[in-house]
Amino acid sequence: MSRMEISFKGKVVLVTGSGEGIGRATAQRFAEAGAKVVLNALTDAYLPSFNRELASRGFWSRAVVGDISSPETIEGLREAVREAGGLDVLVNNASVEVGKPFEELTLEEARRMHEVNVLAYYATVKAFFEELKRSRGCVVNVSSVQGLNPESFTSYYPTTKGAELTLTRELAMALAKYGIRVNAVAPGPIDTPHNRKKMGEMSGGDYSVGYERMSRGIPMKRFGAPEEVANAILFLAWEGASYITGATLFVDGGTHTVQPWSMGGIELASSLRDVGES
Repeated sequence: MSRMEISFKGKVVLVTGSGEGIGRATAQRFAEAGAKVVLNALTDAYLPSFNRELASRGFWSRAVVGDISSPETIEGLREAVREAGGLDVLVNNASVEVGKPFEELTLEEARRMHEVNVLAYYATVKAFFEELKRSRGCVVNVSSVQGLNPESFTSYYPTTKGAELTLTRELAMALAKYGIRVNAVAPGPIDTPHNRKKMGEMSGGDYSVGYERMSRGIPMKRFGAPEEVANAILFLAWEGASYITGATLFVDGGTHTVQPWSMGGIELASSLRDVGES
């Protein structure tokens, strides 16, 4: 049986939050599939080196460091998109997670998550609406299984992820008349630098201990790889998915079918006190 080729040759793709983890894997897969890629991350910790790596492999890429909720960052991304010649795919991936329970989470921390995880997703689509309309392009929002099954030890972050799923359906309905498709992926537990750090803090410094315990409640009994989420994003952005819009694709090893946090991980996770951005 022949394998279908997913090609983005001649396409331009913008991936926010692409310094590491899911965003980095996604940008790399799009570049390997022939696309020009515009990168973004909050800091320059990883983005410049990733940009140089793509260039050394002969791929076209531009990097814009900055807060995606900032108008200055959006303008920098617009300049990069103009240089690339337009925009075909927008991947909203930048996200902030503050891992605190309700009693400890401040309103300012909740507001920050809302600004980046919800308002910035909407603002980015607004900013590139004309380019997407011209290309009859598509948007893929990176949400989380927490948008469906909230973690009991994390406050408000799941709310923002649930809002992203509703926003996806809303935009799909509003933009269909322009030929713009809007879908979402909802990753579950994924092996990213952020999760290694978080799980390490939750389990005495050894993230593998946390991974093993949390995996007990996942039907597939393991954490996923960033590349597995990236593959799902590429599929939804591919022309072969041309009749799919307003959908959410769970990439979580079956996590959305259960509540794993009550099946071996909750006592471990109760010690979570991590504030992080990805």
